Amino acid sequence: MKKFFSRLFGQRKPVLYLHIGLPKTGTSTIQGLLFDNTEALQHQNYLYPRATLGGKSDFAYAHHNLARAAYEQDASIWLSFQKEILANRSKKLLVSSEAFSNCRNQTQLEFIKSYLEYFDVKIIVYLRRQDDFLQALYQTIIVYGEEAIPFDDFYERMFSEHEKNRSLDYYFLVNDIFATAFGKENIIVRIYEKSQLYQADLLRDFLHTVGIEPTSDFALDIPNNNLSFDAHSLEKYRQLKQIFKGEDEFLETARRKIRDANQRKAFRANNIISSQQSDNLMNRVKESNEKLAREFLDKDDGILFRENLSENQESAHPVSKEEIESLIKVIDPAMIERYLEATRHS
Repeated sequence: MKKFFSRLFGQRKPVLYLHIGLPKTGTSTIQGLLFDNTEALQHQNYLYPRATLGGKSDFAYAHHNLARAAYEQDASIWLSFQKEILANRSKKLLVSSEAFSNCRNQTQLEFIKSYLEYFDVKIIVYLRRQDDFLQALYQTIIVYGEEAIPFDDFYERMFSEHEKNRSLDYYFLVNDIFATAFGKENIIVRIYEKSQLYQADLLRDFLHTVGIEPTSDFALDIPNNNLSFDAHSLEKYRQLKQIFKGEDEFLETARRKIRDANQRKAFRANNIISSQQSDNLMNRVKESNEKLAREFLDKDDGILFRENLSENQESAHPVSKEEIESLIKVIDPAMIERYLEATRHS
């Protein structure tokens, strides 16, 4: 296959944009945009390969399969990817999965590079202010994951993980890992802040970054399926989840009711993290952020993120037992006794 690509393209390398996330920067929305606009993309000689997309709801629009194949050194999916490219021969290619940002060792990166050898690879990465990223990640694990951990415990865990392996060090990720593998000149850094996006719009920013004109045949009204809760509502759901673990139908109903009463759109700040926690984290990554701003975005002032978490509070209004009881009565009154028993000695 490699020899065939070499004969086919010769010295002319097609451009391939590899969008690696990061998570919690609107990746699902971008992937939905690319998936829903296949024909419009092809009209401008772009291809969003579909053969290697997953079949399940959480995989359907993204190339998570390709990223996971890199973890496992599975060549079969990457060969399918190459065959689809050969069948289309579009000038520019778009590949997207936030799971690529977890490919952080040399073996994984060399595996990816071996299948992209005959492409001019451009890495696109969106970065979200670290304290805000932790809030968004916490939202996800509470609302959609298995855990019901309090935020303070989650914060300590993530901070410790960063101290151990630099997990929140964006300069390390961008420069030491991806720029080392693909070349600094091939890294495109975008900032996930409304004021720093092209036309203050994430989807238009992405299209602009890859050189696509959003013509009249483009559908830009892509729903955001990851609407978040404020701290108070999230804590209500966390407590229910902690007490009613395993009651999936009950918890799903609770999640829908809380979400419908409290829809918060992208870029709206939360008040989950305290000012002290925020300052502690941002001071820890300050030097790294400044280096990245100067070296990859030509920002002489070294300011990577320009928006502060304006709605930070030292503590959210505590959730009362009466609030929880009222919510349970709406969902399933039969569960009240179980709640009262679980909280009797608290």
